[in-house]
Amino acid sequence: MINSETIAPSVGNQLLDGLLALRAGDFSYRLPQNLVGLDGKIADTFNEVIAQNQRMAREFERISHVVG
Repeated sequence: MINSETIAPSVGNQLLDGLLALRAGDFSYRLPQNLVGLDGKIADTFNEVIAQNQRMAREFERISHVVG
């Protein structure tokens, strides 16, 4: 659970950009890995979720070719 720390405005903007990219099907967007504190936790989690979605999309693509 996130405590009362606040997200830096620049991270909030980057997160929004990443979410918009994800919604458009772009799995290449990543948040910086050098962030610390709450910003770092958000960035790490966001990047992990994007990577998982990218792997699932690739697997669905592979399966669709196998199944036809």
